[in-house]
Amino acid sequence: MLKIQDIINIFNKKEILLLFLIFFGVLITTVLDVLSFALIIPIFQIIFLNKTPDYGIFNYFFYTIHNFSSNLKILILLIFIFIFFLKNILIILFNFFFINFFQKKNTCISIDLFFLFIN
Repeated sequence: MLKIQDIINIFNKKEILLLFLIFFGVLITTVLDVLSFALIIPIFQIIFLNKTPDYGIFNYFFYTIHNFSSNLKILILLIFIFIFFLKNILIILFNFFFINFFQKKNTCISIDLFFLFIN
């Protein structure tokens, strides 16, 4: 059975740091994904039903925005679109780094195995 130390020995210090950064990026994109899904119902209620949602933290947020903005629907929709695009851009970037990292590691392991079998 593989131990965690055996798995860690496959990676060097730079790769371990990149692996932690990728893990942190995946956590950030997950939180943004959950946030974008959680905003769908309040956005729907504001735009289509013309009522302010009655959720704890949203009450303070919508009250503050309503005092500073005459067109609440457009502002809320722009915030939602901004969060959605930010989430998608971060997902694309982190997936690129994730795939690139593991492709390089796969190539290194393949080369090492090839030279092991040749010798």
